[in-house]
Amino acid sequence: SSPFRTFIEVYHRFVVDVVAHLVGHGELYYQSPPTLRCQMPSPVSIGKPHRDSDFPAHHGAEINFWIPVTNVWGSNSLQVESEPGKGDFHPLVLGPGEMVVFNGSQCLHYTLPNATDSVRVSFDFRVIPKSLLGSWRHAVNSGTTSELAMYDFVSTESQHR
Repeated sequence: SSPFRTFIEVYHRFVVDVVAHLVGHGELYYQSPPTLRCQMPSPVSIGKPHRDSDFPAHHGAEINFWIPVTNVWGSNSLQVESEPGKGDFHPLVLGPGEMVVFNGSQCLHYTLPNATDSVRVSFDFRVIPKSLLGSWRHAVNSGTTSELAMYDFVSTESQHR
């Protein structure tokens, strides 16, 4: 659809103009499209504590970007540890227009049952500096229901052409 194409164009510009400068490693490979998540108020959590590197399709050098579209706090937010293995989980407290960059490949993160009366809407994506990529290649497999198989990685260099 036209709105989706516009969103993806803005997303690509955001990664090239903002994210690449924050990461500062030259060329990046980044997830496209980003993952959109909605967490309704519910007594059930979505997922369990995990590191992205627990899943073989993730690269160990991925850097996670998490951007809420709504205010997030407490049980309607992402819970993360500050350093790998530290176990000092805390909810991210953010509003629209803010983002968190974290080591989701190595730090545990999860969501709680959303006990608030507020729906959380957020999107997230991962980037990998080309200098750390090595021989790894992301395989897109449309024949699976795995979230990771539903997107590809795009080079920031391909967006300059």
